[in-house]
Amino acid sequence: MALQLIDTDVHNYPASTATLLPYLSRRQLLDEYDIDVAILNPLVAASSLHNRDLANALMRAVNEWTAHDWCAVDGRWRGSITVNSRDPEASAREIEHWAQEHCCAAVGNGGRCVMCARTRARGCRGAP
Repeated sequence: MALQLIDTDVHNYPASTATLLPYLSRRQLLDEYDIDVAILNPLVAASSLHNRDLANALMRAVNEWTAHDWCAVDGRWRGSITVNSRDPEASAREIEHWAQEHCCAAVGNGGRCVMCARTRARGCRGAP
């Protein structure tokens, strides 16, 4: 008689291991240390690029990546809005675009926080 097996494992193959980072970080950092809020500061300096259009596209792409691939995974992640200091008008539009998002708690440039919001006032767990 042949051995009959049923494979009950879920075989999910992510596009890359980077896809797993928000989930692993959540478990290893937020859950492990009971962290209520963590601000992500992407180490991307859009302002270092001399091509203004490329810098602005990178600025938007990093902010969308932070919001959709990190903040959407767990409400405890907060993003730092990446700006291009070489284009103040585009940076102002970018801040206005993301300012109403629950996931944004700071404005930064290349991993340096330029301005932080009061996260408790942004609707974090435990806020009044």
